[in-house]
Amino acid sequence: SEWGTLVEQLKLTGIAKQNVSVACSVTDDGQPVGKSLTANWTVVSSPATPALNSPQSLTTAFVPSVAGTYVLRLTVSDGDLSSFKDVTVSVPNQAPVISCPGSLNGVAKQSISVTCSATDDGQPVGKSLTPSWAVVSSPATPALSGQQSLTAQFVPSVMGTYVLRLTVSDGALSSSKDVTVTVPNQAPVVSCPATVNGVAKETVSVTCSTTDDGQPVGKALTQNWL
Repeated sequence: SEWGTLVEQLKLTGIAKQNVSVACSVTDDGQPVGKSLTANWTVVSSPATPALNSPQSLTTAFVPSVAGTYVLRLTVSDGDLSSFKDVTVSVPNQAPVISCPGSLNGVAKQSISVTCSATDDGQPVGKSLTPSWAVVSSPATPALSGQQSLTAQFVPSVMGTYVLRLTVSDGALSSSKDVTVTVPNQAPVVSCPATVNGVAKETVSVTCSTTDDGQPVGKALTQNWL
């Protein structure tokens, strides 16, 4: 029997906790007559031994549980001779993925809450995600609460555009997302009695109240009856 050629993917890249497929092909001289090729995958080395799917076929798959280098070996036999090839699968740490609202609206002098979420591949093992908020730009720098959580709150003192940035680290890699909060000027709110009773030829007094967000800064409210 003369052994043929084993064709393989020598190097692959995968993601922790996601399926990785490794496919090879093989050629043979057809000897010994009547014998079929048999394939077998084994794990040569890995940071955490994975379970191999279909280890007796030319294509196997596995889910790496942690980042690191996984070396798989495919051995193929024709019943007389055998050959093997190693395939290296590199699984690097992935930066956290952050999801935030692109933009929000708020009201001056009222609390605004900004909530994001973060997902990660769980690498490095034993490390927790650490979030941190910062103010990128604003018309008046606000005090942030919840700076080390995925939800931050602040009270805008004036109208304008506030840009906040959330950075999340897994202890090795980090990623960031910006959130824009627009605080427009709000019209004054007028509160008046719906009806007032009066007497003919006597003065009738009608009293109303107003509230405002204080914007624009330096401008006073003006009233006018019609």
